[in-house]
Amino acid sequence: VDKLLLEWNKSGSPGGSFAVIKDGTVLYKGGFGYGNLDYDYPNAPNTVFYLASVSKQFTAMSMALLEEQGRISLDDDIRKYFPEIPDYGYRVTIRNLIHHTSGLRDYLNLWVLKGRSYADVFDEQEIINLIARQKALNFKPGDQYMYSNSGYFLMAVLVKRVTGMSLRDYTNQYFFQPLEMNNTHFHDNRNMIVKNRAESYVKNDSVLERVHSSFDLVGSGG
Repeated sequence: VDKLLLEWNKSGSPGGSFAVIKDGTVLYKGGFGYGNLDYDYPNAPNTVFYLASVSKQFTAMSMALLEEQGRISLDDDIRKYFPEIPDYGYRVTIRNLIHHTSGLRDYLNLWVLKGRSYADVFDEQEIINLIARQKALNFKPGDQYMYSNSGYFLMAVLVKRVTGMSLRDYTNQYFFQPLEMNNTHFHDNRNMIVKNRAESYVKNDSVLERVHSSFDLVGSGG
């Protein structure tokens, strides 16, 4: 395994952490490359990474658990929880949000069309208002598939409206703490210091630059 990763396991290169697991047993774990290029901080098995859209699975699982708890139905119209969203003439369900079949326009695209930048601070209410101002869907719910961050963002807000808990607190209580995933959470505070966290980098004209994230909305990422 070390030989396969040798190309990236060098100073000046971002990398990652990994583990080889078979039948519940960790056979091998390690890190390669660096989590912080300013200080040559190497990645290790305990390095913490921002998961971005990989975290969507936990948002979807939260919907399944809320249904199991009798608090929602996946076939509920989202307007039951979001009366500010217009009636488009079709029922948009939570199930549609989960499967990216809602037809809702992606708020990240709308954000850019509005003249804003990904470097700007995203405000939860501003994004809700942005979605609610749309006069139409991209398609009839269930007819097509189109990746939509809007649906997963709304599900995070739904958790708060149904339970009074943030998605971070809800998933901590029902998922991460019971599984002893003590270094895992939805990162809803961009100013929070996370020990052993790897920085994010992007290559710009062959030069690696650190990405300074102002993103602390969760559900669609985190």
